[in-house]
Amino acid sequence: MQGKYKITEQIGKGATSAVYEGINTRTQKKVAIKVIDSQSTRNLHLAANEIRVLQRLSHPNIVKILETVETERQTLIVLERCKFSLSSVAKTGNLPYKSILRIFRDILVGVQYLHANGIIHRDIKLGNVMISDANDLKIIDFGLSKDTLFSAPKTFCGTPDFISPEMMGRMPYTKKTDIYSAGMLVYFLIFRCDYSRERIQAGKKSEQYGEMVHLLERMLEKDPNKRITAEEALTSRIFTGFFPKLISMGGIKPFKISTKLGNISYADEKVTMTTDLAVFSMRGDMGGIYQKDAKTSQEVYTPFSTTDTKTLKLVAFCYSILGLVKKRTPVVIILTDKGKFFKMLTDTVYVYIIDDFYIIWQNGEVSGKSLKNKERISPTPQEIEEIKTLIHEAEITLQESVSSQRPILADKRIHAKGTLHHSAYQSVGISVDSNTLANLSPRSQKQNEYTPVFTQNGSILRIEPYVYYLCVSEREAYILNVQTEEITECTPEMPKQLHKIRASTHKSILEKVLLFQELLNISGL
Repeated sequence: MQGKYKITEQIGKGATSAVYEGINTRTQKKVAIKVIDSQSTRNLHLAANEIRVLQRLSHPNIVKILETVETERQTLIVLERCKFSLSSVAKTGNLPYKSILRIFRDILVGVQYLHANGIIHRDIKLGNVMISDANDLKIIDFGLSKDTLFSAPKTFCGTPDFISPEMMGRMPYTKKTDIYSAGMLVYFLIFRCDYSRERIQAGKKSEQYGEMVHLLERMLEKDPNKRITAEEALTSRIFTGFFPKLISMGGIKPFKISTKLGNISYADEKVTMTTDLAVFSMRGDMGGIYQKDAKTSQEVYTPFSTTDTKTLKLVAFCYSILGLVKKRTPVVIILTDKGKFFKMLTDTVYVYIIDDFYIIWQNGEVSGKSLKNKERISPTPQEIEEIKTLIHEAEITLQESVSSQRPILADKRIHAKGTLHHSAYQSVGISVDSNTLANLSPRSQKQNEYTPVFTQNGSILRIEPYVYYLCVSEREAYILNVQTEEITECTPEMPKQLHKIRASTHKSILEKVLLFQELLNISGL
């Protein structure tokens, strides 16, 4: 270890060890180095026990062991560094309700993980719960902990103010001794005084802390057989505010995105997030996550109630991404004489794009923005009524659809002809449908700024919002009206010829419609 870490200062001292802050000289990352005098048989036993227990644990609310070193006189345990303990927090003054609630839950989540893995901590107190540099709660000091996988607990140990009645009475005890200690820890954070039954009864009547104190009372039950478990305590409704809001995954198309927090992918109604520290997934509307077991590599389900708070925040982020995707995924598209109307996958979201602005209807609230400069626009009463009608038509279209393919396209333009509704013109070997013409609708650009675009196939100019002029050669030009679905052929010494775009239209004219689309895609008009 010599040369790998640089000791900066002593940050703690206990009866059997001293703790120093160190810096990894290679990574410059700060660590905590616990130095134990191994010449004492008892100290050596405590150090060996802590190392053995920590090496088989991995959880966001349990301090992480990085490495160990044995010398003739000392045992050194390198741990992740924490900023301060809850004992120092308790001395500074009253904590706000939300902070106590977060601490309360994180302790229970950490204790539940220990108990699920057969570990009893046996010395939970304010000084043995730390806050990390990332503001995560960490349970530390496992020297007195007991691994019940090997034998039943018998040793009397702990700290007087936090010790359970059965431990104090030197009676047989179980993992519920930790529940009592955790309850006393939260009691001190709330009341900042020695335990008093009268305080508990008064606290139960508090409008803000009432439910929390009710839960504490069940954790501080003298009879361990009546005392609640950590898993049961975590189901209390006071913790439901930490749970993410579920979003239905049906109808979302597969996607993969990278974010600052990690990579998110979705397929087959399953969303997976991969971060530097963890991989988890969610399916459907289930209130929990799946994680791979490090030993078996099998997926293990963990309900939200026992999932650590840090992971729950990532889960909420995943659901927020799904919500954004649903808001931007159309299931019904309606073409109108003014523009395009979209019913999104999110039930209460509708978008209406009209010329160079759009209107959003979300949860009954209407707002508009300019596509040109993003300025807010107030929709007219007529536009709002039109949207209400389109919402009704979209719902009917969705209900009457027999196809599972999405989005559904509905052409409600007054001038649209039935032959244009996804008609394939097999007789001439060309496919021109309503989608083709809809794609020719005006896109966002400044009004009256219609600049011609020249390509090797001809030049194109938008002369009105829905009217385009195409010059193919010196003796051939065309005018396309997207709204009326008409194309006018112009040649020298010949009268203008108006063609309706339908199945019977000549192949050469239909080819010009496709040429319009090709040139528009190139020009970006």
